[in-house]
Amino acid sequence: MSISTHQADERVKNVKIQKDTFSVELMNGRTITVPLVWYPRLLKATSKQRQAWKISGDRYGIYWEEIYVYIRTKGLLKASPAHQKSTNKKFKQLDISSKFILIYLSLKLIIFPVIQIVINIISDLKYQEKIADNIIKIPDTNFPDLILLIIILLLQPEASKIFKTLDLSPKGFKAEFKDLKNKVNKNQEEIDNFQQKQIDDIKKLQNFMFMYPRLLEEKMTEKLQKLKEHTEKNTDFKFKVPKQVASELRSLRDSGLIKIKRPYKYVSDLQRDSKDGQDDIDLTKYCELTKLGEDFLEKLALAKTSTETNNLK
Repeated sequence: MSISTHQADERVKNVKIQKDTFSVELMNGRTITVPLVWYPRLLKATSKQRQAWKISGDRYGIYWEEIYVYIRTKGLLKASPAHQKSTNKKFKQLDISSKFILIYLSLKLIIFPVIQIVINIISDLKYQEKIADNIIKIPDTNFPDLILLIIILLLQPEASKIFKTLDLSPKGFKAEFKDLKNKVNKNQEEIDNFQQKQIDDIKKLQNFMFMYPRLLEEKMTEKLQKLKEHTEKNTDFKFKVPKQVASELRSLRDSGLIKIKRPYKYVSDLQRDSKDGQDDIDLTKYCELTKLGEDFLEKLALAKTSTETNNLK
């Protein structure tokens, strides 16, 4: 693609631009090609910018209009600061300032209110109160905030897309955000789902605990009861651990009903100290009931009481 040039530099006959190279055709027949990768701002230019590119020579270098970059070719074209003042820097500074203002307003008018709403929802759920479904009002909005908001809407028009309605009146300033209500409803839904999951888990645990007496043999539940009694009374629970009993203890441990006390780690430690069932050990020093094990014994006692009551009827 040919690029129009101003003949301020009589050495330049024509300029061509390919996808990733820049070529300068000189009056003496020479052509110098420069990779655009040397000039990132040129390489990253959009197709619309490329169509509008113009080159002007000034005897010191080739000035690339629209992009404001000087092309430097070693041995031929020397570097020189641009004579044309760019307004891009000023607009860039304004753009940065507008982004800082947008961050400030986002924190004050959106992010902090959302956090407060979530806290209020949790509080309402805790005390079983109904959650109000009102338009979200911007808190503590003052005149400087309004000025900043107007500046943002002028410099960053896309920022207005986050508002559904804006209402400025003598009574104050209020706004409804497009996504804020959806976020509140989503947070409420997540809390409801979490509470329902807790209820389901409790029901599963209760059913699981109810089924334990049918899953465990009577002699295994008896071991749990005696372990609890001796632990509470702080008395020795004399216990032999042959191979079969070790297998039963592993089942209780794997079911989460008991756990091995430190410094011991494995059921094999009990079997070793008991010399494969030849000697007694104090089981309370090696094992203890877990919370699940204690709950199981309580459920078991309630189940037995209920069964006995039904039999009497």
